[in-house]
Amino acid sequence: MRGDDEELASTAAARAAGLPRPSGRERLPTKPAGRGRPRVMDTRQVEPRPAPPQQPPRQSHPAFPEFRMRGPEIEWLPAMVRQLLMDGLPIEQARTTAQLAAVMAFEPGRGRPPKGPRLVGRKERGKRGRRMAYVMYRRRPISLGVQLGPKEVAHKNAGAKAAFVGWVEQQCRIITQALLARDWTLKRVFDWFLKAYSAGPGDDSVKVFGRHRNHIDSLRELFDDELFIDIKASSAERYVIWRCQQDVKRQKDDGTSKKRKYMASTAARHADTLMFILDRFCEDHGFDTRKIRRPKVPKEEAIWLTWDQVWRLLRACRGKKFDRAGKLIGFHGQRARYECVERLLLLLLYGGTRDENGRNMTWGMQANKLGQKPRGHLDPDRGKLQRQGPGARISNKRRGTSPTYGSLATMSFSWKKRDLEMREALGAEAGMRYVNMVHDENGYAVSRGQLDRRLGEVCELAGLDKISTHSIKHTGVTLCSMANMPLPMVEKAFSTTIVTLLLTYRHLHHEWFDPKPFDPKNLRFLHLRKFSPQSFEQVYGIAPPD
Repeated sequence: MRGDDEELASTAAARAAGLPRPSGRERLPTKPAGRGRPRVMDTRQVEPRPAPPQQPPRQSHPAFPEFRMRGPEIEWLPAMVRQLLMDGLPIEQARTTAQLAAVMAFEPGRGRPPKGPRLVGRKERGKRGRRMAYVMYRRRPISLGVQLGPKEVAHKNAGAKAAFVGWVEQQCRIITQALLARDWTLKRVFDWFLKAYSAGPGDDSVKVFGRHRNHIDSLRELFDDELFIDIKASSAERYVIWRCQQDVKRQKDDGTSKKRKYMASTAARHADTLMFILDRFCEDHGFDTRKIRRPKVPKEEAIWLTWDQVWRLLRACRGKKFDRAGKLIGFHGQRARYECVERLLLLLLYGGTRDENGRNMTWGMQANKLGQKPRGHLDPDRGKLQRQGPGARISNKRRGTSPTYGSLATMSFSWKKRDLEMREALGAEAGMRYVNMVHDENGYAVSRGQLDRRLGEVCELAGLDKISTHSIKHTGVTLCSMANMPLPMVEKAFSTTIVTLLLTYRHLHHEWFDPKPFDPKNLRFLHLRKFSPQSFEQVYGIAPPD
């Protein structure tokens, strides 16, 4: 029997080493057996086993290249967490998934093994002394809120067992989320959002995506290296405080730059984007929603200009140059270049139309196609301003139809007549030239960047700081209300609800609630002068302080 054992051992060793198995024809060296007599090996022929057929190489799973799984995939991380929790190991102290794997491979030595959570029944403290179901975990009882009978065993009560399972799953969820959240930095979260919610085919989606991308560029300066798990309820407030301490540079046309502090309202919009991104991330990845407090930023008063400042802007469009004190210092020959700015200023002053809506406005009605920006039209003959045509998407912004008032009603006649004459002169080469109400010197539509650049140049020529187009709407609402325009007529002319007007223009409450006789002729631009307060430059004759 000794030789058989040695043959089996040699065969097993050869198989383990990958060597060919010895056949029956080969004889092992003889050794003395018994009293020095040699032992003859078995000479029976053994047929070699046929080699197994070659199997094609298995394709690895895309998520787990080291092995391939059959059937439904297992969520390994929750399973590991649940097993270690039931074994009584302190896995809530683990900060990475690698530490979980190390704990799984660790074999404890001698001593009392740790105990996991157990379902027990005991009397609660107090006068009532009811028998309740508890989870005993780390020598600490945790009540499950399930009442038991006087002699009922806890693990035989269906309600107690369901509550115990729910408690275990809740603990596993908390630990798993903490482990996964530590693997995510906000830089990865921002990159994921930009990839997952990229711009779609519509113009509005491109605009929203561009705004989010600009806000993310600002948020990266503070949050790029922070972990997702470190986001607290006060993170948005911390960002607003930090952002308002930073300087922003504004480049001028002459090459110089001017510094100013960030506005709290701008930082609050960035914080809103941060909260929006984190909500989307938690929904898509199964995390509990982070509760972040929105910073309370005091609302700022609407910025508006005096009549003298608007008059300087219009004169600058027509060839005049002013210094910072409002004094005429020269002329320029680019009136045709800035005619688009003049038209937009009057459109905003009397209609409150946003610059995007004003740039796409035409002289004739046109239907809106899917994905297009709102395309309205101005009809001087009927005296109607339609802010969007049929088929336009309905949004929260009111883009209704209103009558034309003041100098816009008279100036629009000459504008339309001039544009139609230019198209007639061009003949078949006109194409889409002189179609938009706001166009460049060659009759083509102007983009937002072109119009913003030209508005900045006009502000420089007028001796004013750069203004936003929306501040011209605030100016129009203010000057028309000071000219005794009733509140319902203001709502109709500027297509803005009364609630929004009352909340935004607090400086006009005394004008609206103390009505005076109204004359529509006072809405003409030159007549508005007597209702407007004087500017700093008019009173003192010097430039306002920076």
